[in-house]
Amino acid sequence: KENIKILIKAHPDYEVETLIRVFGRNHWPNRFEIFSGSFFEAIYRARFVISANSSSMIEVVAFGIPLIFLGSQMTLNQDMLSDLDTDMVSKCYSPGELVSAINRFMDLPLDKIGEYSQSGNKIRDLFFEPVNERTLSAFIN
Repeated sequence: KENIKILIKAHPDYEVETLIRVFGRNHWPNRFEIFSGSFFEAIYRARFVISANSSSMIEVVAFGIPLIFLGSQMTLNQDMLSDLDTDMVSKCYSPGELVSAINRFMDLPLDKIGEYSQSGNKIRDLFFEPVNERTLSAFIN
């Protein structure tokens, strides 16, 4: 859809200038925005996230945001979410599957967004410990 803003957030190991050099400075459609803010600023603006082989995928679904996992048929995939039974994650291995997943997540009804938010809380509890004196005791003298 033409009225949708697409944020591109580079991995912290890559400089944005490298991305621009590879694809060219003037070859980006206006709706593409190379985002230099923090990861959390980006996901607060996102309807869904497209990623591959990154631990950020866990953080995204823990926030209740739908995720499109880009798998590869040529390499090993680091799918940390493979054991989750949720329709909040869509695994794609072809351009057609990617387009289908984007269309599915583009216009989610409000009740589905609320359901994903609640699922995110449960997923967060699976992957992350709460911050309290007990869990921080290893880091405090």
